[in-house]
Amino acid sequence: MNSRIGSLLAQTEPGFFDNQWPEGFRFPFGEWIKELVFWMVNNPVSSFIGDAIEWPFEFLFELILSERVDRSSIETIPWLWVVVGFFLVGSFVRNTRVGLACAAMLSVCGFLGGEYWGETARTIGMIIVAVTLCALVGIPLGILSGRIDGVWSIVRPTLDAMQVIHPFVFMLPFIFFFGLGNVSATMVTMVFALPPIVRLTNLGIRQVPEDVVEASRAYGATEWKVLTGVQLPLARPAIMTGLNQTLLLAFSMLGIAALMGAGGLGRLLYRAINNLNLGLAASAGLAFFMLAVALDRMSQTEDQDGVSLFTHLRQAWSFRKSPTGLLAERAADAGDEPLSVESPAHVKPRERIGLLPGVAGGVLALVGAVSTWGTNAGRISSWARFADENANGELQGQSFNGVSASGGSFFGVFVVVCAACGLLCALRPLLPPRPAIVQLLARAQGVLLAAIVVNIGVMWALNFVGSEIGPLSTIGLGLFGTCILLVMAEGIVAGSPRLGADGLLIASSGVICGAIGYLVLQPSAFVVDHTVGIGAPLAACGGFVMFGGAALAMSTAPYATRRPLAATASTGQFVLLVLALLVVIGSVFGVGTAETRTEWGWLFDSRPESVERSADTPDRLTIVYSGVDPDGPALGWMAIALSAAAVATGIAASGVATRDEQLRWKTSALLCALGVGIMVLTAGFTLSLVRVANGLDSIAGVGAFMTFVAGWVMFMSGHSVIAEFRRSTIWSDGPTATVDLSTSDGSVSDERASGDLVRSAP
Repeated sequence: MNSRIGSLLAQTEPGFFDNQWPEGFRFPFGEWIKELVFWMVNNPVSSFIGDAIEWPFEFLFELILSERVDRSSIETIPWLWVVVGFFLVGSFVRNTRVGLACAAMLSVCGFLGGEYWGETARTIGMIIVAVTLCALVGIPLGILSGRIDGVWSIVRPTLDAMQVIHPFVFMLPFIFFFGLGNVSATMVTMVFALPPIVRLTNLGIRQVPEDVVEASRAYGATEWKVLTGVQLPLARPAIMTGLNQTLLLAFSMLGIAALMGAGGLGRLLYRAINNLNLGLAASAGLAFFMLAVALDRMSQTEDQDGVSLFTHLRQAWSFRKSPTGLLAERAADAGDEPLSVESPAHVKPRERIGLLPGVAGGVLALVGAVSTWGTNAGRISSWARFADENANGELQGQSFNGVSASGGSFFGVFVVVCAACGLLCALRPLLPPRPAIVQLLARAQGVLLAAIVVNIGVMWALNFVGSEIGPLSTIGLGLFGTCILLVMAEGIVAGSPRLGADGLLIASSGVICGAIGYLVLQPSAFVVDHTVGIGAPLAACGGFVMFGGAALAMSTAPYATRRPLAATASTGQFVLLVLALLVVIGSVFGVGTAETRTEWGWLFDSRPESVERSADTPDRLTIVYSGVDPDGPALGWMAIALSAAAVATGIAASGVATRDEQLRWKTSALLCALGVGIMVLTAGFTLSLVRVANGLDSIAGVGAFMTFVAGWVMFMSGHSVIAEFRRSTIWSDGPTATVDLSTSDGSVSDERASGDLVRSAP
């Protein structure tokens, strides 16, 4: 017995406590799955099931990303329609401001280049298919999980596995079943992106108060009515949050989808990684960011969104025969008392004296923008196009206005835009309320909405059957543009928070900096016989008139906060302004060395002709000009001056030097104006080069871009304060003295009018 025990102890096999002992009990799980996959691939029944699963994906891809020559898809329709679609969806589900922002971000993806736009359109189609199918599967599954505990006990561990297991694990079985391409990539995306919408739908259903559900049942509601009338409406915020998270997770899978043969922006990133192409990776990453943010903003509603464009147009159609009812419903949506008749506070004499010069200055700036800005050569375009240097006399005797490529280019474009905005800001307070016009515009919007819906439906049907759309596309764009103009016109007639003295001040800065920036900019040293025209000085004069009128109007304009500003100073805001100033200084003077191509230049000129005739840099491939280089555009000094003025203004705007709300409003408007001036200066220079340059031979450098970012930071810093201010409103509700709550002490105003009560805007 002892010998047997000794022989057992002397054996060489690992013991129970050795790490090698479990190897003798290896489970063939991998072999089981492999045999199961092979059986399903070769079994006719499983093939039929696989075809049934694959059909919805193929149908949606055929509908959205069709490759048939007789049918349009999201890749082949004009880019403008896609941008318009983003604007419509963003405006319908959120508001017009979000719609415009989403359309602008999508436009950036197209301006990166034709290849980027094609992949962006394909990415949109893939995301639409993935999120649509996730919603069709996830929401019903989440509802069942929320109402039936047994279903949730099975679904919950499944969702855990879908979220924990890396997509590379289940990527291979999908490739075996469905091959490489969009279908299998979308299926893998769904596995990763589906859990949030199921979990949050289940959570939303379960968080509905039980007493509310029981009350509905007590009143005789069926289970279907309980679900559709009680649980789903109360669970809607959670469901929308789940849909938003599903969308973002689907975006995060685009890189893996590219590995499976799918297209889109993920393919560009995959190619950039393989080739170590930093420029391609940065551009594709920017397109990724813009598209993801646009879709995220559209799918994530907020409490302060206000009335969406969909609600706006639905009300216009519903009350097309009763405009008075429309006004009452919109007042109810805004939370106003239905018995009151509300209108903006009256324009005071001194404010009127300031707004009238603002109108005159805006007209003068527009006249200057269409007048001659330069003759014989291109002041800005000469940095990117040799023909505009007039070395051979091609442009001799020719003159160019503010918006032409060889004239003011985007400096003039920004002058036109800012002058037009300034005109609206100056005119709107001077015009009395026109309820009849508002009613007429609302009625026209309802009619146009119906026409747009019919037009889109007809185009979709014709495209689906492969028939020609004909002029319907142009008609649709015309109807859409007219409808948007009517919405904007109604907003102007009815009144807008930023149409006033502070908006005029901000717009005037864009006019001034656009015109002065053109005059300060140095033309290329090889420009021959360039002469500045009367247009830019005239526009600058108009801008200064607008600025002076705005300052005078703001001194007495009846504006008040919606809620009191913070009693303490915002030191973080002031520190951010100082950091922005340091960024501008570093960007203007350059950071790094030109020899290693790490300098933050304002202009990079890599044209061979420019390098050959430059005596200072015969051994370099690119000429780099800083923002203060006397041989370059030399716009840096103006950027530094504006930034320093912004920091000085920020002392009062941030509350460091004063707690007076009216003074903070005025200085914050000035801070926004200076930020807009910096953005106009840098964006005008950058876009003017993009407009005429041959590829990337002559481009604005990262110094100009970082200065633009600093200007945007300064603008947003001031905007956070002025966004709290609204023009005071008055309403009639019986014979009452006019109380002006826009004054600092809330005292009774000297102006008396029977039945008028003045309050700050809600």
